[in-house]
Amino acid sequence: MIRKLLGLVVVAVGCNSTGVGNPPNAPDELSTQESELVSDGGDGNRAGDGASSLVSIPLLALKTADQLTTSDGAAAVGEWSRVAFQPTSCVTSTRAANVVTWTFTDCQGPFGLAQLSGKLIATYTARAPSSLEVVIKSEGLKLASAEGVSLVRADVSIDATAILTITATGAQNIRWQGLYTVTLPAKRIDHQAAYELTKAAECIQLGGTATTTLNDARGKRGVTTTLTGYERCGVQRACPNSGTLTIDANPGDFWVTIEFLGGQAIEVASSQYPEPRTIVKGLRCMP
Repeated sequence: MIRKLLGLVVVAVGCNSTGVGNPPNAPDELSTQESELVSDGGDGNRAGDGASSLVSIPLLALKTADQLTTSDGAAAVGEWSRVAFQPTSCVTSTRAANVVTWTFTDCQGPFGLAQLSGKLIATYTARAPSSLEVVIKSEGLKLASAEGVSLVRADVSIDATAILTITATGAQNIRWQGLYTVTLPAKRIDHQAAYELTKAAECIQLGGTATTTLNDARGKRGVTTTLTGYERCGVQRACPNSGTLTIDANPGDFWVTIEFLGGQAIEVASSQYPEPRTIVKGLRCMP
């Protein structure tokens, strides 16, 4: 499933570079202006993490194509939620026809979900053999959100639609789009996204575009992130094999493009320094 994959494409700002072969007059690390835009892109990615974690709740227990067209799927999702969140008494799920409602009370859950309270409502509709549409909405949802080194209680809302397809061999494809909003004491994040993920064997491919609007002490501003050709194999924290991440300021004409070279290395170009340069430890991941 999506499983907080977006957080794996966040660049570790200020990591070391050998500088060998890089363009003259270009810094061996991200410049201040590049770092600020990547930081805003990181806020967008973290919002994408939260959204994808919530989207995963109605989908994660679905493993086979047969579950998408029978009541077994809804039963599996309800059972999974009872064991995935702690304490086990913190979550209840009810089913009315094709609608499943979860009620959380200060739950600790998978994918970093912490202090989760409120309701998540999923409406399941079979669209084709081995394909299922899930409309996901929230009511009064709250969770703990990382702000610097602290966890801050946030009001969150999600309104998303996911299409899950499972092949006879078990390969999964998820396409989802929607709006995820995070309201913190000193910041609001609105994250409109559309992603597609394919998982087969031990590898995932991920791509999509998101537009994030941030409003905090630095003022109101926007950032658009586009991810193409992203592939990662192995454990969740493994380094990507490939992919290109483009971050555009909105409004404005400043941009940063990051190409994943395999391992922790990245190649960076921007409107400030358009000639590509390599940062050898640009990613926080397991090589």
